[in-house]
Amino acid sequence: MSRIMKQNLNLCTDPWIPVRMRSGACQRVSLENFFKEARDISDMILPAHERISVMRLLICIVQRAINGPHNREEWDECKENIAPWSIAYLKEWRHAFNLIGKDGAFLQPTCVEARKGDDWGDMSKISMSLAEGNTPTLFDNAAGSLRRTELWQMALDLLAFQNCAPGGTIGVVMWNNVQTGTKAPDSAPGGPCIPYSAIHLFVCGENMLETIWYNLCTCKEFAPFRKGMGKPIWEFMPSGMNDTKAIENATMTYLGRLVPMSRVVKIAETADKCLTARGLTYPVYSEDKELLYYESTMSVVLDKNNSRHIVGADIYKAMWRNLPALLHRFSRQSKSFTCMDEQDLPEHYGIWIGAMVLDQAKVLGPMEDYYEHLDKVHVGHAADKRQAILMRMADKGISLVKSALMSYYSYINSPFDNKKQVFLHAEKTFWGKLTAKKHIYMRCLGVTAEKPELYNAVNSSWGDAICSSAASTFDLLVSRNTVPQLAAWARARQKLPNNKRIMQDNGR
Repeated sequence: MSRIMKQNLNLCTDPWIPVRMRSGACQRVSLENFFKEARDISDMILPAHERISVMRLLICIVQRAINGPHNREEWDECKENIAPWSIAYLKEWRHAFNLIGKDGAFLQPTCVEARKGDDWGDMSKISMSLAEGNTPTLFDNAAGSLRRTELWQMALDLLAFQNCAPGGTIGVVMWNNVQTGTKAPDSAPGGPCIPYSAIHLFVCGENMLETIWYNLCTCKEFAPFRKGMGKPIWEFMPSGMNDTKAIENATMTYLGRLVPMSRVVKIAETADKCLTARGLTYPVYSEDKELLYYESTMSVVLDKNNSRHIVGADIYKAMWRNLPALLHRFSRQSKSFTCMDEQDLPEHYGIWIGAMVLDQAKVLGPMEDYYEHLDKVHVGHAADKRQAILMRMADKGISLVKSALMSYYSYINSPFDNKKQVFLHAEKTFWGKLTAKKHIYMRCLGVTAEKPELYNAVNSSWGDAICSSAASTFDLLVSRNTVPQLAAWARARQKLPNNKRIMQDNGR
């Protein structure tokens, strides 16, 4: 036990972020070494919810360290200052980045104690990768027993928990001698990164220094809105639920929201148990029902009424189908936070998209995807129109599959009582097969009507992909064991899409 009590981890100086170097080597690095070696780090090795949380932490540190950038000109010039200024800032604030502290630690406020008679919980309570409560996890059969977690993983768990914790039932603790809830168990809203299973987007560069630089926001963008830039929460930690100024900084400013404290957490000095309770509430909408302008990593779209909506993930819908809405953030018509628009994007770039998908308070799982070799042709009004055409062609494909299924049941004179379930299965199967051919979709996006021969060729290849996916979906869902069934299959199959029928809706 004494050996365990001596353990601690400082996020600034001890390795905890898994990364892949440009040489191909995989290792863990501290925050300070991350910035020292950022040019040689190609990527982080993290699941979606942890990547979102760590990226937000890195962006917050950089923007606070350079105190900006204030405008696009400063952003252009700040790249070389990111590493040295961030390292200097971290050295100044090392004391705030201890994972375990007797009274307060990283993302853990001071004066937190268990209520009289209450027990401490297992560390799995802050892990979104282990089975706990309403969150089942495949092959995790140790729920309910005490489990040891490596300190570096504990740091990732804590950070992801504060960002992505689902809403629902939670315990009550004493924070500065005041209960966090009126009764136990309490109910807490979700963290700020998961409303509507929000999809987060990061522009990717050749190394992590470039990636962070691409994802900074200028003060000019958010200065007119609400409470401005603010301070990171470790610089202005709330002392309790009634600390109005500190809570306003944490929940209503740009830097405050980047690294949230949506739960009151205290990790025991033995590093084997913790306290958890409701923390600060991070509103998604302001008092006038406008979507807050602070979530720079979330993807937001405008509807016909010019209202802003979060683009959410669906566990049954491949993320590439949201690509038009996600890339719209770089359009000059968008009101999303970004230093770059369709004119300022690099000639070639990549994007990472990911989300933690929820069903109310139940975690369905993380989703992520990565697209490289994008260029400016993928963004803007012409690209939006092009993407809409390609998706309309695919929607027509699944519509004709459903029509063929209805004809099949009609031909065999069988009641179609389970139509809803069959159609749902057909959609999942069709889009799953088409996802395997999304590289064709991406190639189509990069070709405009200004090159007619190539335009028609790639459109035709996308039509072929839709037709083959539709045919294999239909064949999988119908029986052909008897002569009547075989005859019905042959007749109904004629209703399936062919390239000519699909191409009629290609916008030409």
